This record gives sequence, structure tokens and C-alpha cells, in this order.
Amino acid sequence: MEIKIGLGLDNLIFGMLQEDVIDLMGEPDKISDTEKENGVVYYYNDQLIKVKFDQEEGSKLYAIEAFNQESVMFDNRIMNKDKREIVELLKTRGYHEIEEEEYTHFETVFCREIWSTFMFEFNRLRSVEFSPLFENNDRIIWPEIEPKL
Repeated sequence: MEIKIGLGLDNLIFGMLQEDVIDLMGEPDKISDTEKENGVVYYYNDQLIKVKFDQEEGSKLYAIEAFNQESVMFDNRIMNKDKREIVELLKTRGYHEIEEEEYTHFETVFCREIWSTFMFEFNRLRSVEFSPLFENNDRIIWPEIEPKL
């Protein structure tokens, strides 16, 4: 499962509509309209991912959260790496806008340049949530999507 910064995950491309995601992935195992404010979340249990649609953005695929152990970012498997390894991976790729936060039961690393949040439990990466990139932190840069023929 390749995380493509600013684009999506494998063939899931940010900006796809809900029906396009269902055509590609099949019916989700669960749908939640309470997890994300002004949006809908599809759960795909076999792939260990959540895909999130934002109503304010025309119900487009707006974020993906991956829990899958096969997740790859920058040609590296990232799940179960410790926080130091993830921060170093980001820095070696030229990303330095990194914010770390501690909560009661977990920690996060947010990288603004790639609009990605890494969630750690027991100092091991458990999930990464990522979305399209932003211009000037306010305008979404939607990837080009091939039209259906």
C-alpha cells in the first residue's frame, strides 16, 4: 500500500467521489457519519484503512487513514517504526515543519508540508492520516483525476 503524498493511496486518489471509491474498492464494511464533522468515513477492514469524505468539499475523498502494516511511504515500510525513525525519515526527505504532541494514551507527529499526521502508541507508529496538499495553508490542491470513459 503506497502512500503517495498529495495524491492518495495506491489507486485511491484525493478528490474521488464516494461512488468512484465504491466502484474501485467495493462496498465499505462500515460507514460512519459521526466520526468526521461535516463528512462521512468508510471503513475497509481487509485493507485496514479509513477513507474520509468532506461534504463542504463536494463529498470528495479528502483524507485517508492507514493502519495497514504493508503501508509504504518514501519507499519505506513505516508501520511500527518508532517516532525518532519517522521524524528522521521526514527530515531526510527535506521536510522540517514537524510538530510533536503528547496525549494521555498516544503521541502524534504532524508534518504540515505533506499534511500528514502520524499516530504512535508505545512509541510505535500505529496509523498515518494524510490528505491533499494545500497552497498557502488554505486552498486545497486537488490531484488531476482521469475522467471515466
